[in-house]
Amino acid sequence: MSVTDRAITAAVASSGFTATSPHLDDHVAGDPDALIFTSPEGHPLRRTKFRPKWLEACTTAGVVGLHFHDLRGSGATWAAADGATVRELMGRLGHKTPMMALRYQHATQERDRVIADKLGARMRPAAEDEAKPSADLISLKR
Repeated sequence: MSVTDRAITAAVASSGFTATSPHLDDHVAGDPDALIFTSPEGHPLRRTKFRPKWLEACTTAGVVGLHFHDLRGSGATWAAADGATVRELMGRLGHKTPMMALRYQHATQERDRVIADKLGARMRPAAEDEAKPSADLISLKR
């Protein structure tokens, strides 16, 4: 089975629908099995048709050296940084092995700060509770 034969179902933020709604209305219709992006003739999109349009869009945006597949990697990395588990990444990306999904779990300084802040938040209440006991201790002797 090739990658194009596998369907991946993943949630999309409503802002993603807002941005793609006109395209979906014009080119996809109501068919749940329809391809989202196709050639002008309605066939599966091939590199020879897509690459010139992608390069034009990158040039217009002033972006150099960005491959379309890099967007998939960015989305996966951001999902991992926001707390997606390896299993969740596997589901979103259609990966069958954890090793493939782990490629997107890059350590970042920003995520390291978030982890440190969350660990600090867990420790603060415990330190405060030591100063203010929440219960009285009594001896239970018979």
